[in-house]
Amino acid sequence: MTCFSRPRRFGKSFATKMLCAYYSKGFDSREMFEGLEISKADSLETYMNKLPIAFS
Repeated sequence: MTCFSRPRRFGKSFATKMLCAYYSKGFDSREMFEGLEISKADSLETYMNKLPIAFS
């Protein structure tokens, strides 16, 4: 389990939603990350949209 601790109003929700978009099986986010540095990573096919994520 990973914990992201930041002061109020410093993007915790934004960071969490971005991580959910990358890892979640919920939708194909390949287009969203296209052209970014992360799209060149070797681990892209290993982890992108492969995990069940619960976010509320």
